[in-house]
Amino acid sequence: VFERREGAADSLYGAFFDAAPNLQGMFRAPRATMGLRILAGLGQFVQAAHEPPVMRKHVEAIAFNHLDLDVTAPRVEIFREATMEVFDLELGALFGTRARMGLCAIMTYAGGAYIFARKEYASRIRILLRSWNTAAKKGEAVDQIDDLDSKSSEEEEEEEVAQEHVQADAMKSQEGTGKNPQLKVPTTFDEMFLFNAA
Repeated sequence: VFERREGAADSLYGAFFDAAPNLQGMFRAPRATMGLRILAGLGQFVQAAHEPPVMRKHVEAIAFNHLDLDVTAPRVEIFREATMEVFDLELGALFGTRARMGLCAIMTYAGGAYIFARKEYASRIRILLRSWNTAAKKGEAVDQIDDLDSKSSEEEEEEEVAQEHVQADAMKSQEGTGKNPQLKVPTTFDEMFLFNAA
């Protein structure tokens, strides 16, 4: 048993990278910092294990922090087994079968949540990143976003005609109201996004 958290954190971190040295590139923080983060995450999960809604919030929060990492089932298994070895080695008989099964279940659940979050939210994250890039360019030449703006030329012509009618109606309604008739109404996703971002 460790006297300080830093010792336990370093032991966990060391066991993980001894088991899978090729995964060291996934972690960009210094060893001491990463070890403490791993230990803190495990602590949160264990403390919230008896309250499923709280546990879910903790797991989701950490899962969203891992969206940039390629978390896979084999990597989760490597991490889980390395952690179990440290607990077996350091706690010995104090780390009983029930404790081992419980910690295994918690870590498997968390790892599955990381994989699920990456799989389910990756496309949404890509859309947000593309939108952010569009807003950051502020009207410069922007690549078409295939997912959101894939229309045939006939559909585009119909939209242009409809837009002309909308603009004509807007001009008529603004006559005599003192409003700026030169206000450009956005007609595409990119224009609307830039309009709202301004």
